[in-house]
Amino acid sequence: MNGVTGKAKDLHKKFNVQEKIKYDNADAVNLKYDSETFDIVIMKSVLGSVGKNDNKKNQEIAVREIHRVLKTGGVFLFAENAEASFLHSEARKFFRKWASYWRYLTKNEMDGMLQIFSERKIYTFGFLSAFAPGDFIKKMIYHLDKIISRITPSSSHYIIYGYAKK
Repeated sequence: MNGVTGKAKDLHKKFNVQEKIKYDNADAVNLKYDSETFDIVIMKSVLGSVGKNDNKKNQEIAVREIHRVLKTGGVFLFAENAEASFLHSEARKFFRKWASYWRYLTKNEMDGMLQIFSERKIYTFGFLSAFAPGDFIKKMIYHLDKIISRITPSSSHYIIYGYAKK
């Protein structure tokens, strides 16, 4: 998908913040913005594509570019698909056409990339709902997934999310 969804724009309008948000498609490894431009950069499921065909270097460059364009004290919010368990890897090969080139991150890799920030917090979540067909079923098993996420190692979770402050 390219750009923000209509659902997101409607939500921003509902809370009257649409004028405070800039929507743009950008090359993550070569951002066209001046240094110290943004207060917040938000990204969901971008680094996996940036790192396609096992290109970890591009993922690292993208994070450095985000750091560069953030103002001092600015915040980077992210949610990415994690490497997860062997079971997740095998299921992705079968159900996700882009899984063959997507570069899934580990929590440790994400932490390493965020070392350039003054503060960072990384969380992981999700095991079971990755296998659920459709949003309705995912919502139904969300509470069960909260329990499973507590008793499975973070390396088995399929979502990495958090923030980093410049």
